[in-house]
Amino acid sequence: MEVSGYVTGKSVTDVLGIYEVSADPFASESYEDPFSITKKVNGVTGNVGAKLKLGFFRLNADYTLGEFNTLTFGVNFGFR
Repeated sequence: MEVSGYVTGKSVTDVLGIYEVSADPFASESYEDPFSITKKVNGVTGNVGAKLKLGFFRLNADYTLGEFNTLTFGVNFGFR
């Protein structure tokens, strides 16, 4: 089964402090207040999933395609 949609969002993170960031052992850069990270997301998403019944146990998996791909896996049990 495939379900598609559209996702949009914005994340802003502000942190306080002094941060040393080094790309290699001989070079580093210092960042001081205010340090801000902004990320915007928008685009089409799609899901693919499956469920397998094995007696009392069930296995399920779901993969979401989009700006951030996600794989979800679960194990559960039931009597029906």
